[in-house]
Order: sequence, then C-alpha cells, then structure tokens
Amino acid sequence: MARRVAKWLSGFVVLVMLAVAVPQTASAQTLPTVTITEDTVLTADLNARIVIGANGITLDGAGHAITGDGTGIGIDLTGRKGVTVMNCRVSWFVIGVCLDSSHDNTIANNTVSPNADGTGGTIPPFYYSGILLKWSHRNTLTYNSISDCPKGVMLHYSDHNTLTNNTADGNGIMWPSTYGIILSGSGNILTGNLAIGNYRGFVLGGNHNKLLDNMARDNRHGFYLENALHNTLTGNTANNSLLGFVLDSWLVCYNKFLRNVAYDNMWDVFFKMDLGYVRIHNKFVDNMFTTWGYDWNYPGNF
Repeated sequence: MARRVAKWLSGFVVLVMLAVAVPQTASAQTLPTVTITEDTVLTADLNARIVIGANGITLDGAGHAITGDGTGIGIDLTGRKGVTVMNCRVSWFVIGVCLDSSHDNTIANNTVSPNADGTGGTIPPFYYSGILLKWSHRNTLTYNSISDCPKGVMLHYSDHNTLTNNTADGNGIMWPSTYGIILSGSGNILTGNLAIGNYRGFVLGGNHNKLLDNMARDNRHGFYLENALHNTLTGNTANNSLLGFVLDSWLVCYNKFLRNVAYDNMWDVFFKMDLGYVRIHNKFVDNMFTTWGYDWNYPGNF
C-alpha cells in the first residue's frame, strides 16, 4: 500500500510517495490509483496509476518513475483540458499517457519506456501505445521520448495537434503493427520528430496535415501514407530503410512532397499495387530521390 504525504511548496502540492514495489505479475487490483486535482510535483518514484482529476493543472514528475504492473494506463487525462504533464518517466503499462476526448493539453519532456504487451483489461490491443491521443484536439507534445512500445505515439481521429522534437525509438522493426508515430486526423503539424528502429517510422493518414523536417532512420518503412489526402511533406529525411517514402494501396491522393531527402534505402519512393484503389495527383517537387519502385505504375503522379 502507498502512503501519501502532501506538502505545499510555491503553490504546488509536493506528492511524497512511500510505497513498496509492485511486482510485474501483480493483479490490476493491487496497484493503487492516485487522483490529482491540483498542481503537483513528485519527489519520489511511484508505483501507481495516475488519474488527472481536474482541468488546468500541472503534474511535474521531476524526473521520477511512474511504474505499473503490466496493465492499464499510466497517466490518464481522459476528458481533461488545459493540463500539463511534464518530466515523468512512465513504464510498464499498456498505455503510458492517455488523452481520450482531451483538448488543449501539453505533454512535455516525458520518457515512456518500455511499455507492457500484457493485458489492457477493457482496452483493445489496437490502442496499446506509449502516448495515445483519441478524439483529442489542439494538444501539444514536445520533447518526449518513447521506446519499446507497440506504437510510440498514436493520434486516432485527433485534429489540430502539434508534435515537435519527439523521439520514437525501437518500437519494433519486425512486426507490421509497430509504429513510431501513427497519425489519423486533420490539421496536425509534426516538426522535427525522430523515428528510429520501428517497423514503420511515420504512418500518415487523414487530410491537411503537415510533416516538416522530420527524420526516419533505420526503419523498415520511413514514411508510410494510407488513406491520406491533401497532406504536405516538406524537408523530411528517410535514411537506411527498406522503403523510404511509401504510398500505400489505399486512397492516397493530392499530397505534396517538397524538398524531402531519401538516401541509403532500397527504394527511396515506392508505390504499392492494388488496382481497386487510386493514388493520383500526388505532387513531387525538388526532392532528392534516387530510386523509385512500383508494384504498379500509376501515371497520375507528377
């Protein structure tokens, strides 16, 4: 059992946790849940789930670890608005940080690694990820590091979010369901993010998103587009991958590729074949691509 001692310091609650370690094989019922309703700074490592119970507050982990039992959510911001979560080290949950119908929050300078591949209870495996945004809008993710998760960062039907300088590292290069950063939604902006050692570095779906100056290195697929329309990719780099930029067999149309670079890949750009779908009117301007591969040549791209 955990014992909490709360102290005031400069307007923040300092949360001191005196807890015994929870083994990874423990049941979900043995792991306590801490609900935070005001500005809080951790002063020790914590074996518990954290639920953010109020809007407009800050959780500062101050570099301390938040460790689970292989199940559930580490930091849960479901339904919250205007919250900042920063400087936390989150591990051994099926979802490290969860934003579900959560808007205008900031997730900054956190480390999520590794996460469990065990049971999520009522959470479908599709959502297992380091940081999950589900139906969540206008959030900012910056300087987070996510590794060894089925998905590093997942945006699911989430719009107008900003991701800058995040790293998704080693989330599984051998399995087709493991991604660095996976995006569906519209109006999102990804700038300066790094995806290394994933099966797919960046997976882009949705429309009117912008990817600027991101790096995909040592992935099986660097940048992978599916169900993607009217997106813009500018100044991105794909390096040392099997396929650098991939246009999948699902609907991929009216996207712009401007001044991107690909090198040391088997194929810098690759069009996958499926005669039942279309990939037309994608525009390529001033890119540094050497090798182009086709399962099927679609002449409507230029």
